[in-house]
Amino acid sequence: MEVRAMTVEGGWAGVHMFFAGAHEDDFDHWQAVLRGFGPNWKTAGAFRNSDGSEENNPYVKLMARYPEIPDIVKEALSVQ
Repeated sequence: MEVRAMTVEGGWAGVHMFFAGAHEDDFDHWQAVLRGFGPNWKTAGAFRNSDGSEENNPYVKLMARYPEIPDIVKEALSVQ
């Protein structure tokens, strides 16, 4: 796993991660929202790139579940 970007604000973190696949150019792009402070963080939700449909968009579902996520974290995760 390689973390490419992480945005932290007010006890929330948005993370872009890449997992290596079986081949050199094969990888999975995942995003996660973490909640915590100091060395103690837990995953609030993680998702792969969206399929493009609003009703199945994991980003939209996660943001609806946690409306208190700071705007800067939301904006960082919405960039794909």
